Amino acid sequence: MTLNADLVTTSGHRLRLVKTLGKGGEGKIFQIEGDRPFAVKLYVDGKAAERREKVSAMISDRLYERSPFVAFPIEAVTSKGAFVGFTMRQAVGAKPLHQLCTPGDRKAEFPTASFKFLARVALNFARAVANIHELGSVIGDINESVALIDQKKGLVTVIDSDSFQYRREGQLYRCLVGKAEYTPRELQGQSLGKVDRTINHDAFGLAVIVFEILFMVGIPSPGPTRASATSFRFPRQSSKGGSPTPHRGH
Repeated sequence: MTLNADLVTTSGHRLRLVKTLGKGGEGKIFQIEGDRPFAVKLYVDGKAAERREKVSAMISDRLYERSPFVAFPIEAVTSKGAFVGFTMRQAVGAKPLHQLCTPGDRKAEFPTASFKFLARVALNFARAVANIHELGSVIGDINESVALIDQKKGLVTVIDSDSFQYRREGQLYRCLVGKAEYTPRELQGQSLGKVDRTINHDAFGLAVIVFEILFMVGIPSPGPTRASATSFRFPRQSSKGGSPTPHRGH
């Protein structure tokens, strides 16, 4: 999809794409020209046909008005009459969650993050997951890249909402994928596109992420090791680890 493509929303607004904000296996995210902080996700490689019904259901149920935590689809976007993606709100200036979950990235991208800030992010992420469940959705593919974090207030915006499992009027739209590190044991090795996800499955991934947020603040181990999750020491580890970062109550 080129930046000058003929893109039109359901309400008839023509979109002009300014720059690429991100990309993944299913599509690209672009900033939209205008005064309001909106973005558009455009699918690639035929993925639009797979997502059209689920996105339409989410838009019809106006989920974007019912959650302050999630960048749900707002309007469908077409090109030459064919569904190609959707608009959503943009989390301006926010950083990917995974940059808060690894010591090296955290030092570079969140240099002033205190334990109080980390606890706030963890709590906000848990609230976001609970809100998603209240709306009849399950994240399914919960992982360290599923949210954006505001650097000042620790606010959370969950993204990739079109991959959520969502049920509407008896129709179940499944989440087709998952990341092994955040997938509970009972789902390991299964064809996830055929599995009905539950809130308990999300709870497992949530617990892993909360641990990563709160406890990947260890003291670097001795030696010329590279700053990474494996070279840091955590609470209650074996003799290969060491002392946790002291809690200073701030």
